[in-house]
Amino acid sequence: MHMLGIAFDIDDTLYDLADPYRTALRDCFGPLPGVSASELFAANLRHFDKTYERARAGELAMDDMFAHRQLSAFAEQGMSISLEEALSFQRVYRDLQCRISLTPLMRGLLDDLAHAGARLGVVSNGYSDNQWRKVRTLGLTQWFAPEAIVVSEDVGVAKPDRRIFDMAAGRMGTDPSTSWFVGDAARNDVDGAAAAGWRTIWFDRGRGAGEPSRRAADLRVGSEEELAGVVRGLLGRDCGPNARARTAPGAIKEA
Repeated sequence: MHMLGIAFDIDDTLYDLADPYRTALRDCFGPLPGVSASELFAANLRHFDKTYERARAGELAMDDMFAHRQLSAFAEQGMSISLEEALSFQRVYRDLQCRISLTPLMRGLLDDLAHAGARLGVVSNGYSDNQWRKVRTLGLTQWFAPEAIVVSEDVGVAKPDRRIFDMAAGRMGTDPSTSWFVGDAARNDVDGAAAAGWRTIWFDRGRGAGEPSRRAADLRVGSEEELAGVVRGLLGRDCGPNARARTAPGAIKEA
């Protein structure tokens, strides 16, 4: 019998990436009449994949990637900012990511998964220093073995390439057929994991992260509460000490 495996994306999956972004926006620019912080953040996410792929291909240095992403996002909202302002904003945003934390609900879910003996992993696109800093800040090694935390820059391949999911399954010691991946980006997370034979849970925060998927996710959730209910459902009713904190019937959405 194969062991159940569950792996997660980091950004906008294990924690809400919009929180430090909104704070950085306020600290750097103050009130922005007529500009929606939510739409600006969504535009930032849409430009991440494009700039990250250019950076991986050697077309952009890391600072240029960050600046280009912010300049493009602000331009979509009718705002013109300078290169210096974009870089300053990115520095504040990056520093605030050193203060991120898991919600009590997410911590309880990870406790239950560990208590149930599930094999846990992380698959994240991004620069090694940035992503491992988030791992430390969030305290993820309390639940995830370091070798089961797979960061794209470390391994030389990025989502949605199925090879990064193959690596994760190997490190977690699980079979893809009994493994689930939870992520917010439809193309990177859903398409990539499904291509590797995993089942998928799309954490759709309604932000349009990345490109649309070509495959349907097995399940779709829109909040941490729904995610907790779905994942605990995979384990059965008596899955751990926090099992009483469930969502109402019907929280699971077929994608």
